[in-house]
Amino acid sequence: MERNPKVKNLKSKRLPIEFGANVDEAIEKAVENALREHKRASVPVAVWRDGKVVLLQPEEILPDERTHK
Repeated sequence: MERNPKVKNLKSKRLPIEFGANVDEAIEKAVENALREHKRASVPVAVWRDGKVVLLQPEEILPDERTHK
C-alpha cells in the first residue's frame, strides 16, 4: 500500500507554539462533552487509570471527571 505524499508533508509541519493553549482547551472541552454524552446516554466510557484502561460506568462519571487522572 502506497502512502499519500501529502500525508507525509502534513506530519512534518508543526503548529506555532501560540496555538498550543488553544488546542489544549479544545481537547479538554471535547473530553468534557464526550463524558457528558456517555453519562446522558447511560453508556460506560473507557479511561486510562494507573497505567491501565478501565471502564467508567455512567454513574461513576462526575461532571468534572477527566480521563487523564
